[in-house]
Amino acid sequence: MITNYPRKFSAGSRREFVEFLENLCIDVAPSLKDRTNDQREFYTFKKAIILRPSLVPDQLIEVVKGESPDFYLYTESRTIGIEISELRGGNSGKAQALLENEDLDIVFVGKRALQNEPVSKAELLREARQGGEGFIGDEPERLALRTLETLIDKKKKCREAAEWKSADTEYLVIYDNFGFAGCDMEQVTRMAKDRAILSGFNAVLLLSKDSIIEVSQSISPESR
Repeated sequence: MITNYPRKFSAGSRREFVEFLENLCIDVAPSLKDRTNDQREFYTFKKAIILRPSLVPDQLIEVVKGESPDFYLYTESRTIGIEISELRGGNSGKAQALLENEDLDIVFVGKRALQNEPVSKAELLREARQGGEGFIGDEPERLALRTLETLIDKKKKCREAAEWKSADTEYLVIYDNFGFAGCDMEQVTRMAKDRAILSGFNAVLLLSKDSIIEVSQSISPESR
């Protein structure tokens, strides 16, 4: 698996840029110990541009991999900052790591893994081994909304920090790895719209494997 991705690259047009990304071999390992931030960020960036190429203008584009934001794009008409994040249940990473350490081949997402409040290792293991309580009504959506809004608020603070490199247009792209297959993310993003608008990003986008949901109003590069 490739782990060293280009820190700087350019394309002469939007089509050339998309083709470059399509040919960039990127995968994210299922195991946490085999996964890197670069893999997650490049994968999300690649999928977002391929699924929504209008995020960038049809011009000469130079991309620089950074930290705040994660990707900084120079084009003939404007600069674009793209921040990458991941939507996960508040304790799902901890639960996954525990299962991997215990060498337990269990795929289970329960209330304790999804909630934001701290949960002990023993509780998480017990939930995974025995199954948890059933969800009531829109409980998964409410948990996802709380997690998404917390994440947006965190990225708003990053954007307002001194080390943030401002751009003419700024996007927040969040990869949906919440982990509960039955969750209605369309409903969640509708409820999170106001919080996303207040974040200051020109658009907040929730990316799944094959689609993008726009959480807040986008300002297209062509329209500015």
